[in-house]
Amino acid sequence: MRSIWNGAISFGLVSIPIKVVNATESHSISFRQIHLEDGGSLGV
Repeated sequence: MRSIWNGAISFGLVSIPIKVVNATESHSISFRQIHLEDGGSLGV
């Protein structure tokens, strides 16, 4: 994978190399709300 930015973060004598790359996948989280009285879906 090709990086779009290269750099480094330095803390005193310690240097940490950083590479920024494009995201290749979309990771979305979906939640299903449940009605407590009857256990049915709220359809949101």
